[in-house]
Amino acid sequence: MAGFRSLLDGRRMYDEIYSLYGPLYNLVYGLIYGVLRVPLTHDAGRLMFAALWLAYTAGLASFVWKLTRSAPAAVLGYALVLLWLHPLSQSPGHPVQLCLLLLAAVLFLVLAIEQTSSPAAWAGLGAAVAGLALVKINIGVYVGSAVLYALLRASPTNAWTSVAVRLLTAAMLCMPFAVQALLFDFDWVRTYCLFSTLTVLAALIVSMPPARLASVRPTHWAVFILAGGLASLAIFVSMMAAGSSPYAIFNAVLLQSAGWIRNWWRPLHLPSYGLAAAAASVGAALLWRIAAARPELRDQRELGLLVVRCAYAVASAAAAALSDPLLQFSIVLPFSWVIMLPPAQILEPSPLARRAAGLTAVMMSLYAFPVESLHQDGVATLLPLALAPLVAHDALLELRRRGFVGRGNARAATRIAVTAALVIGVRPTILVARAYFNMAPLDLPGARLIRVDPERADDLRWVTAQLSSCSASYSVPGMPSFAF
Repeated sequence: MAGFRSLLDGRRMYDEIYSLYGPLYNLVYGLIYGVLRVPLTHDAGRLMFAALWLAYTAGLASFVWKLTRSAPAAVLGYALVLLWLHPLSQSPGHPVQLCLLLLAAVLFLVLAIEQTSSPAAWAGLGAAVAGLALVKINIGVYVGSAVLYALLRASPTNAWTSVAVRLLTAAMLCMPFAVQALLFDFDWVRTYCLFSTLTVLAALIVSMPPARLASVRPTHWAVFILAGGLASLAIFVSMMAAGSSPYAIFNAVLLQSAGWIRNWWRPLHLPSYGLAAAAASVGAALLWRIAAARPELRDQRELGLLVVRCAYAVASAAAAALSDPLLQFSIVLPFSWVIMLPPAQILEPSPLARRAAGLTAVMMSLYAFPVESLHQDGVATLLPLALAPLVAHDALLELRRRGFVGRGNARAATRIAVTAALVIGVRPTILVARAYFNMAPLDLPGARLIRVDPERADDLRWVTAQLSSCSASYSVPGMPSFAF
């Protein structure tokens, strides 16, 4: 908010205003506050956060619906995501919210090109990936590499695609080290790097086979790349038209992140069972690949996959019930490759969308570096949790096929899922709403809708009154809110 107020005062973003985030983020909010004249207040910022929260949660739940055609799975996914990301409510206006909206759009567009392969969908996908990179470069790289790999595997096998797949495979395996090299002297960083490398390796082992039907053509690649390039150019030109210099934009997108990592980090201490889970995931992926090459082992392979699906769903439910992102990160995330493997009886398996989603889930394991927090961990484990209802639905279909679950039991499981979603969603909503209306309105300019403890409200009003009588004031870092 401080940066955008300076922008409205006529200063230049990046050259005269410090910002850690990419040009698309500043362009979007600059348009909201500058062109649309939305008030630059705490109330407006939190309302926009709420709108984005509901939008990307609905987008991810709709993706689950598209892949399962199961309303209980979609409703359960909606409730899980909504509550899983509640720590973000402490950071309204954070660019990760815009990233999550773009991430949901990327998954939908991958599904669209798989079903229709329309030029508009390809152009949208290229623009969305470019947009992610120009909001937060790390998320853009993680999601972009996963999508590129999925598209390459769905392309006809020839000289250039073979070389590109090998190069991208090496890049994805080296990415944990490349991202974390600046802090590699610390034990926790080396452990984190090994964990992420094993997690990515397991997913790449599973996704090695090319798609049975090569659906991505050179014209599709051309539209995808051209749209991404044009979107990036339009964003850069728009920022320069607003006064930012090319070097300042380039520095904000790429160079300043290295200095930031050296100066601000918070360790993610992975438990020992996290590395064990990542190693087990690689072993399970190798067994699946070996069994896939031997038709006589097909039934054992499917049975083993069913066990992994069930364990994945149960562990995700436990992590959600305990609100424990580190548990989800350490145990569930390494097995996110199971998302890519639909049961044999699904009529529309959507292999491209599943592959892109599974690879994105494992690549996002890097997002919690260099700052471990509920916010970072929650985003890093978002897709593994959001798609847990998809994995549970796959497991239920396989259990029905094997006769372990009858139709009556399947209906009972559906009722349990719906009930769980309602309990997960409705009860906390009622509690939060009751708490909100029992608190005192802050009743300060730009913060009329915010309610806090009555004693805290008195303190904040008193401090605001004192500061309002001064022509200038100073505060400790992290407390710029009084400036509004």
